[in-house]
Amino acid sequence: MSFPTAASYTINGTIKVDRRSHLVIDGNGSTFRNTAPNVDGANNPHWRVLEGRDLTFREMTVLGNFTSAGPRGITSGNQFNHGFNIYGGNGIVVEDSIIRDVFGDGVTTSPSGFITGGGALGGEVPTNVRFSRLTISRTARMCAGITAAKTVAFEDSSCTNIFYGGIDLEIDVAGEPLQNIKVLRNTIDGVFVSAIMAPQGGNPGDLDGIEIRGNKLLRPPDTCYPPILVLEANREAGGARNVVVADNTLKTLQDGVKFRSVQSGSVTGNNISLTVSPNYCGPPTAVPIRLVNSPNVAVSANTSSGY
Repeated sequence: MSFPTAASYTINGTIKVDRRSHLVIDGNGSTFRNTAPNVDGANNPHWRVLEGRDLTFREMTVLGNFTSAGPRGITSGNQFNHGFNIYGGNGIVVEDSIIRDVFGDGVTTSPSGFITGGGALGGEVPTNVRFSRLTISRTARMCAGITAAKTVAFEDSSCTNIFYGGIDLEIDVAGEPLQNIKVLRNTIDGVFVSAIMAPQGGNPGDLDGIEIRGNKLLRPPDTCYPPILVLEANREAGGARNVVVADNTLKTLQDGVKFRSVQSGSVTGNNISLTVSPNYCGPPTAVPIRLVNSPNVAVSANTSSGY
């Protein structure tokens, strides 16, 4: 289906696309403005896609009413008025669109069990999802929140003025899979904590096959949160596997790349610039790449300055 050229629509809740198949939704340059109240814990994504099959969303502007001028910072509670929330499904594409001023994440993926029953471990896991050429700015939460998924790409997009974290690969509970996730060639400019992060481990194999390649961080985060590029598994027993961080250009106030309890992978070809004194955020003194409990991670051909 195709919307009229450059039309404008005001909604006060969620556009629900439930269990639809083989459909292209072309905004044709239209704007969808959500006036739903920004309430802690309220779940009012602009677009909710539940257990879809072979769906494409393109050429639209998704506009919320989060108008904070900053400074950036973590808003207390939870913000769920996302631009797009993909619950389960297979073969979902969101491309060539603008998402801004949303009280939540720009885009996110979630198990459909949050809608159909069973919570984080119920329903379907989103599979074969691609976010391409998106322009995401001023979000109260993440630019992209990938919480459970198999085979997802977030690519060739920009994240600007993000009030929490940039691209967050974070399971909710052990047993949720994040597998074959690619974060490719994105530009990030203005973020409060980490630009790209996987801050929560799970069972062995939950986080497996994560590629972070060719991304550019135009300025350091606002805070001294240790890594600019974080792939840190908090649970020692789980850890992430097959993690590649390559060819990224990073600016930082502290470490450039930090791994903890990563079972296998590599950090190669990154350019890391420290913009302050190595002790500005210390102790510990900043280093370009910090590996903790990650003896099988290969490190090579990285360049750094300021350390």
